Amino acid sequence: MKSKFGGSFAGAALLVFSACNPAAAHHGRDFLLLETDDMPAKGDSYLVATVDTIRTKDERATEITPGLVLRAGNRVAIEPHFHIAREAGESFRYAASALGVRLRLGDIGHTGWRAALSGEVEVTRNRAAEPTGGTFRFIAATTRPCALVTANVIVGHEFTAGGASNYALGLGALAPLSNGDQVGIESIVSLPLREGIEILPSYSHRFGKRTQGKIGVGVFHARGFTSGTLHAQLVQRF
Repeated sequence: MKSKFGGSFAGAALLVFSACNPAAAHHGRDFLLLETDDMPAKGDSYLVATVDTIRTKDERATEITPGLVLRAGNRVAIEPHFHIAREAGESFRYAASALGVRLRLGDIGHTGWRAALSGEVEVTRNRAAEPTGGTFRFIAATTRPCALVTANVIVGHEFTAGGASNYALGLGALAPLSNGDQVGIESIVSLPLREGIEILPSYSHRFGKRTQGKIGVGVFHARGFTSGTLHAQLVQRF
């Protein structure tokens, strides 16, 4: 993703923290790339539709992910969803079904940080070409007077004999504006660093009490390659 953009990330982060109203959190998907420990309120569920577009050295791909966020007790949320993908020159097609589970662990001592775990299993349409895989995250989040802050440790693994694993670290901050909207900055750094880093500023707007739209236009940098990225999300509470 990227290393030379650290100064830009720091500057954007300062802008995020400049808004000092209480930070709000909702369903654990407040960010576009990262997760928090927050759960739907009792009696609430969310319909979430996400669009992600990223270009690599070889191709450009767009993925649409509709899904639900459902409360399953005080500490557990489940997220059934599926993926519709399109690569350059092709039409959209069903790509995979997935189920995510997030477990809230509670406070980390007296630090003001809270911990959670999440896992997702994805079953692909063409398992011969694209192995079934999973993603695990350790989540640490804190709600400060000026922002909601989250850190994710991300591990991905293919469920095949000798399946490959990948690792990444994520950090994000989300702050409210005086008009009720929110501005954010988040980044995911792949390990090793040459695999790339993505930095994504974002903006979130509420349409009434039950609908929220989010959009982020970012940059992805890997060794010898830089490209723009686009992420958007619509959240409907019901």
